[in-house]
Amino acid sequence: MNLYIPVRVALYMRYSSNAQNDGFSIEAQEKALRKYCKDKGFEIVRIYVDRACTGTNDRRS
Repeated sequence: MNLYIPVRVALYMRYSSNAQNDGFSIEAQEKALRKYCKDKGFEIVRIYVDRACTGTNDRRS
């Protein structure tokens, strides 16, 4: 009998316009997180994407 219960996780990727040129695009973040979860045996149950333009400017359009 297998008593292993995988850890259930949610992925969170955040868009930052300054970091997009540094290889941290939403797609790159998701790829890295999926690989990490696979390597650790985690079960992905939810994915969240935050496409906020900036965290330093409170003026929103």
